[in-house]
Amino acid sequence: MLNELKITNFALIENLTIEFSGGLNVLTGETGAGKSILLDSIGILCGKRANSEFIRRGEKKAVVEGYFTLKSDLSNRLKSLDLIDIENDEIFLSREITDSGTNKCKINYKTVPLNIYQKIGAYMFDIHGQNQEQSILDNDKQLELVDRFLDNSDRNKFNIKEISEIYKEYKSLQAEKKKLLFDEKEDMISYYEFAIKEIDDANLSISEELQLKEDRTRILNSEKLVKKSALINNLLNDNGVVDKLNNIAFLLKDISNIDPSLDTLSVKFNDLYYEVDNLNDELKIYFNNLDYDEARINTIERRIEDVNKLKRKYGKSIEEIIDKRNEMVKKIDSYSNINQIKAELDEKIAITLDIYKKKSRILSINRKEAAEQLVKGIKDKLIDLNIYENGFDIKFTRRDEPNEKGNDLVEFYFSPNIGEGRQPLKKIASGGEISRVMLALKGMLAEYDIIPSLIFDEIDSGVGGEALLKVAEALDRIGRKRQVICVSHSAIMGAFADRIIAVRKKEVSGRTIIETNTLENDEEKVNELSRMLGGKDNFISSKEQSKEMILFALSRKRV
Repeated sequence: MLNELKITNFALIENLTIEFSGGLNVLTGETGAGKSILLDSIGILCGKRANSEFIRRGEKKAVVEGYFTLKSDLSNRLKSLDLIDIENDEIFLSREITDSGTNKCKINYKTVPLNIYQKIGAYMFDIHGQNQEQSILDNDKQLELVDRFLDNSDRNKFNIKEISEIYKEYKSLQAEKKKLLFDEKEDMISYYEFAIKEIDDANLSISEELQLKEDRTRILNSEKLVKKSALINNLLNDNGVVDKLNNIAFLLKDISNIDPSLDTLSVKFNDLYYEVDNLNDELKIYFNNLDYDEARINTIERRIEDVNKLKRKYGKSIEEIIDKRNEMVKKIDSYSNINQIKAELDEKIAITLDIYKKKSRILSINRKEAAEQLVKGIKDKLIDLNIYENGFDIKFTRRDEPNEKGNDLVEFYFSPNIGEGRQPLKKIASGGEISRVMLALKGMLAEYDIIPSLIFDEIDSGVGGEALLKVAEALDRIGRKRQVICVSHSAIMGAFADRIIAVRKKEVSGRTIIETNTLENDEEKVNELSRMLGGKDNFISSKEQSKEMILFALSRKRV
């Protein structure tokens, strides 16, 4: 359960530390005092969406921290996830929101990714916010509640995630078959054959493309090349560079006969002469072959354009065109045994669907057995909540097509009055009745669930009279199994509280802040209940009534 909540620079909260107790914790205060802000901070703490709008004006970051103690069942479940280290059945969560929009999540003082943080945080709280009663009217939510009850009972022989995985495999095989049937069309085969012939006829070569570009550049620049080459030729021949090197080599050879120490230099000069002479010959050949060949340039341009057309159709490069060609060959080859491929796919689909149906049938049986147990328990709790107990039922129908949640569709049926017949809950229930049905469900789940803390934001809204007393008693009973944190404007709810935390706004240095006061003694509790009863003008009588409420609640809590 949540033992301590520390909040810094969150909305109107500057710096706040709240200690919670086991049992029923009731947050009280005037409308707009900031109770819902406290619940928002708890939502952020357990991983709900956070953004910079939560940061107190003028600050750079907001921080929410929570210290929890865990019962052994939850501690073992979290350890089995193998996501974090847990010692002494304790856990510390911290969430930091910055004005840049980044989030820093920590578990037991170690930074963790948000997805891991959310997985752990989801086990800490079951939050029931204002107007959330409407979610119970949704059929998918109703199925989720049945599955949640099933998941925490010993009847669940097949995990719903397993059926989801089988369903995904079934859909993947169907998609593969659909794609195969599409690709099988004759026009696609004809297109592939035409494209392959067009590419093959082009006789593409990666080296050819490079050579074509070089030839085009050389021919288009032939005039410049002729001038430069002629200049080089003149420097080598007209000025006698080659002949001079030859004379030098001959003279060095002659004097090396006199001084052998010049032999090495003579050999090097002789090699240099032959090297330059060879280069001179190559340049002459290059120079003599230089010419602007219009026919050749036209041939090159046509070839380059042919290659570019293929690029526009089949790929950005010759490599991509060749890869595309080979891919189309493989597709055509696959059509030779397409009937076999189809038969194999059909067999896989049939086997997968059969497994899906078998597991779905077992899941459906488990769900129906769990639903019977759930209905029985809810009926008992509806009696406690002053609602016609036989007015609630859960009915099953089958989906037309396979679904990742199995074949079941669930509908909650309800009748608030004897003899009127049950109808879908969403058609006939009032707001107060929906709240109490939801509370009955939460009460049942609390007996089986491992989530340690339930949070209710004004679940008593729209409920009055004896029904309100029943809601307070129901929350007290849930509090004996799980920690309950409840926002309420009802004095009777405060009377049943194991701990009252009064919330109020206060002006400090021209800024509004939210502060809390944990009511430690009977006098403080009586005064707060008197305020909730509207006892400002009749304070003495309200105090007497508050004392009676507290004594009455104590007598009922002992039952």
